[in-house]
Amino acid sequence: FWLCTALGYGVGTLAIISISLADLSFMDASGTVGARAVFHLSVVRLIIISVTLIVFPVLLFTSLRHLFYFMIGITAWVSMVYLDDVLVLYNIMQYPQSAAINAVMTLRPFVIIGLLWMCFELQMRLKNGS
Repeated sequence: FWLCTALGYGVGTLAIISISLADLSFMDASGTVGARAVFHLSVVRLIIISVTLIVFPVLLFTSLRHLFYFMIGITAWVSMVYLDDVLVLYNIMQYPQSAAINAVMTLRPFVIIGLLWMCFELQMRLKNGS
């Protein structure tokens, strides 16, 4: 659980840094559809990732039941974003080339597996009453 938490926080922090510091100079005033989509989706993702990294420890130390439902929602969102990027938006969106962005893109499947494991472990903890 703690290893998956560390992985999630590491990749989440790296995603926030890479989104915040991304070179958006490739977008001009008339910007392509892909460039505008990257910008709008990045802003939404930045907000959701930031809120998740703040809310997770609060729920962890107050209510495991609420954390379990929160983690199910976040896991579903991360999974759908990944599938959407890979299957639908692959040819439309062009991300700026950066080592941090490439690392986040590469580690996303591992984060999804980690989130699924955290949900499974929270389910077992709730079922066993600990």
